[in-house]
Amino acid sequence: MSGRGEIACGAPGLEPVLVRDSGTGVELDPEEYEALFWSHLDHARRCQNMMIRMNDDITTR
Repeated sequence: MSGRGEIACGAPGLEPVLVRDSGTGVELDPEEYEALFWSHLDHARRCQNMMIRMNDDITTR
């Protein structure tokens, strides 16, 4: 429950996750795997944009 002037948000059913480095087996901190997640999404976005730019000159049939 939120107090006056506060905004509460949440997602029911979320559970904590345990993420390990696949190379070392060391458990990652939540901040570390969040950073890796956003880095992966950024890389995927850049690749997608590059494919779009490369295919811009292809004419449709």
